[in-house]
Amino acid sequence: MERRTFIATTGTGIGIGVGVAGCLNADDGSSEGNGTTELEDDDEDGDGTANGDDDEDGDGTANGDDDEGGNGTRDEGDDEDTTESTTDDADGTGDDENTESDETSDDADESVSTSFEVTAMRTTSPVGGGERLEVVARVENVGYESGTADIDLVVGHDPTIEDSQTLTLESGESSTVTLGFQAGEPAGDVEEFPVRVDTGTDEAVETVVVEAGDGADDDSGDESVTFESCTRATVSGSFEDGDVAYASTGFYDRAGFGNTLMEDGVTVGDDVDAPFSGTIVFEIGDGQGVAENGDEIVVTVGDYGEYGTVIGGLTTDPDDYMVAGITHGNPHAEECLEEIESEWADDTGG
Repeated sequence: MERRTFIATTGTGIGIGVGVAGCLNADDGSSEGNGTTELEDDDEDGDGTANGDDDEDGDGTANGDDDEGGNGTRDEGDDEDTTESTTDDADGTGDDENTESDETSDDADESVSTSFEVTAMRTTSPVGGGERLEVVARVENVGYESGTADIDLVVGHDPTIEDSQTLTLESGESSTVTLGFQAGEPAGDVEEFPVRVDTGTDEAVETVVVEAGDGADDDSGDESVTFESCTRATVSGSFEDGDVAYASTGFYDRAGFGNTLMEDGVTVGDDVDAPFSGTIVFEIGDGQGVAENGDEIVVTVGDYGEYGTVIGGLTTDPDDYMVAGITHGNPHAEECLEEIESEWADDTGG
């Protein structure tokens, strides 16, 4: 009797069996008369190993639907898990592209965590050559965290930073900044150029005008009146005994809007010696008073409002003074008051 060993593999399992061959006739299953029992139909290549329906290449290993290469291994092209892994981990480092997206998202969030936006801007243009031009800007932190930024005043066609102020704001908080520079003499009668307020994350631009001469907002006789900002004004000329120069203001305190009429100023001959030739300067400041310095008189105007005080106009005509009238109105007064009104409303809910 002959002992024969055969190995059959199906799928990933391995079976080992021992077959006994004897002198069997055809009735016992020997169709070839060689004394060997005929194998099952699964042995398609007659090597004694059952191929099975999934063994497409006859090597005794079940290929399965996804084994197109016949090596018993699931092909990578059809392996959805492998494809997904390849897509997510293109460089094989184990970091998928979602990580990169998350990092990009984090960067985007960081970029808007503190964003200072210019919500309003105005200037004291036009001014004369040699005079100070001021730019007032309203800046709001529209980000979701508090932060600090340099607010730059960039001037000219060949941009130059002429002034800068560091501003710290809480999320949603806003503030007004005043920047300025000394204008040069224009190339002709008039010169125009841009001025820009730049916060680093936003900017606003306006065109300003510098005129030959004093660039005064208004003239009356020999007097020259200039409103340089919300809180500063000047009147220049020759003043005789009895001439007057007074400022009127508007302001906001906790109760709301208030104003003064000719509370701060001078009467030439009474408060200062007559005659006087030079410039009378009005500035909002702490306290009230008058100081003489050669050809300049400085009148400190009281800061009457908790949220700010604006010089609304000047009275330089004795007839206007007698009826509490304003001779020269500040052309920027309305805008100035709107700014401090906004602060008052935000704080009080008014």
